[in-house]
Amino acid sequence: MVSIPRKVQVAALALALSAAVPTRPGAGRRADPDRLFVIRRSLNANVVVYDAVRDKAGRLDRDRPVTAFWLMNADQGERKDLNLIEKAEAYGFDVRPEPGDAAEIRLKAMEQRPIRVQLAGGRPQAVTRIAGQDAVLDLVYIRTKPGSSVHVQYVDLHGFSIRGHRPVRERLTPSA
Repeated sequence: MVSIPRKVQVAALALALSAAVPTRPGAGRRADPDRLFVIRRSLNANVVVYDAVRDKAGRLDRDRPVTAFWLMNADQGERKDLNLIEKAEAYGFDVRPEPGDAAEIRLKAMEQRPIRVQLAGGRPQAVTRIAGQDAVLDLVYIRTKPGSSVHVQYVDLHGFSIRGHRPVRERLTPSA
């Protein structure tokens, strides 16, 4: 049996982990270059996807800079539009164009937390405050009470800090 030196084992482990853990905003989580962030729920594997919409010149579309839809991972991964209630109450958003190639969106479920959609290095990103820092939003995770689809226990915001590109997370709990 061949013995692998400890130094080589550690280097191999570090390489494997670096490939599995995102090192920049959205790395490893975004197969689509226009993907901004997703909302994942504890109920099932289906996610709500938020993608940037670009015009022919590659800038954010001024009239409709963001689109949202279901990715039905629990059902062969098909794409499905949000229904009217989902748009009005939970997963929809309001848009306000901003100067330059940017827009502000406010999710219906998190209106107090504005999200700035902008291009950085040619890639769209969603920037908001997470744990007191400006960060690129990557994932919103919603934990509901077991047996309920509407009673939220907490919401976790995941992203990467603008300064340092370190992972940041904040847990929001519903007020009583």
